[in-house]
Amino acid sequence: MKVSEAIKMLERNKDANPNKPKFVEACNMAITALEENRPLKQRCRALTGATMCAFCRMKCPDLGDEE
Repeated sequence: MKVSEAIKMLERNKDANPNKPKFVEACNMAITALEENRPLKQRCRALTGATMCAFCRMKCPDLGDEE
């Protein structure tokens, strides 16, 4: 599943049960985290001069892995 697909799925399902505000809040937090994921990875590479990439376990387009 791609990140954009996950965001769409969370958006569709977060209001499925309005009586569960913590579920809605969790979905909103997940959506925000997914949206900020790529810019944070790019910032990490830029700030460290790619020196941390050898130790990083995140899937990152700079390492050749797909999103």
